[in-house]
Amino acid sequence: MRVSLYLFNPYPAVGGADSTILKFINSLNFKKYDLTYFSLKPVKYCNKKIKYIVIKSSSVFLSFFKIKKIILKDNLNSEKIFFSMQYFVNVFTIFFLSEIKNLKTFLYEINHPIELDFSENIIEFLKKKIIKFLVKKLYNKADIVAANSKELGRDLSSFINKKVEIILNPCFKKISLIKKKK
Repeated sequence: MRVSLYLFNPYPAVGGADSTILKFINSLNFKKYDLTYFSLKPVKYCNKKIKYIVIKSSSVFLSFFKIKKIILKDNLNSEKIFFSMQYFVNVFTIFFLSEIKNLKTFLYEINHPIELDFSENIIEFLKKKIIKFLVKKLYNKADIVAANSKELGRDLSSFINKKVEIILNPCFKKISLIKKKK
C-alpha cells in the first residue's frame, strides 16, 4: 500500500532547513510514497517523482485553507502523512489539519523555543508571543514531534509536555506513523 506524504516548506531557498528537507526527500522510497511538496514560491530543485504545488497566497496562515482542500480531495491513498518544519508552519499544521481523518502529522523543529522570546519590533514581538502560546497549546496534538538536537528535544518536551523524538538527521531514523496490519 502506498502512502500520500505531504511536505510544506513555504519559502524554499538555500539553507539549513532546506538541506534537511532535501536529504529527507532523497532518502524516500518512492515506490512506497507519493510525495506532494507545497510551497509559496517555486522550488529550485526538482525531482520528477514529486508533485510540486505552489500555493498562491500572501501568508502561511492563508495557504493552509488551500492545502487542506487539496488533502481532503486526495483519494489516491488511504494513509496520509503531513510533514512540516519550524514553529510558524507547525502551529498552523496542527490548527488546520489535525482533524483530517487518516492524516498523521509529523512536526520537526530545528530552532530552540527561546528564539521566540527575541524580536526586533512590536509586530514581530506579538507574532512570536502568539506562536509560542500556540506551540504550548497545540503541539501535543501532533502524532510525532521531533527535534534536531538532544538539548532542543529535552527543552521542547518540557515546554509542550509531550515526548519529543531526537532525530539528528531525519533521513536515517525510521519512525513508523502507520500501524502495520496484522
